Parts: sequence; structure tokens; C-alpha cells
Amino acid sequence: MLKPAAAGTGIIAGGSVRPVLELAGYRDIRTKIIGTNNPRNVVYATLEGLKNMQTVESVAKKRGKKVEEIM
Repeated sequence: MLKPAAAGTGIIAGGSVRPVLELAGYRDIRTKIIGTNNPRNVVYATLEGLKNMQTVESVAKKRGKKVEEIM
């Protein structure tokens, strides 16, 4: 699970998730591993999660709402 964190929090992640997020350039993010903690599976799931992230604008468009309504 990848969740935004308040500015200045840093990367709260363990195991093999932290290096992936550091290399991707994230600064303030919290993570939680649910299920297997096999490093290979965790890295794969982290990369898939990052690939599937959407902007607020795209979510608003899909829902037929304005960005202000979602935020």
C-alpha cells in the first residue's frame, strides 16, 4: 500500500520498497506491505503500484467531477 505523507515526513518504508522509492525520486510517502514479504514480489508489487498511479485530473475526468470536488 502506498500513501502520501505530510511534507518533511520522508520515506517510511521497509525492506526492498525503500530503495525503489528513493530511486524513483519520492520524498514523502508511507508504505505498508500486506501479504508476502518476499523481496522479489514486494519490488514487483511496488513497481506495479507506481505504474498504476493516476493524477487527480484523470480521476476527476473518469468520475465526471471537478478536481475541487475530489480534493
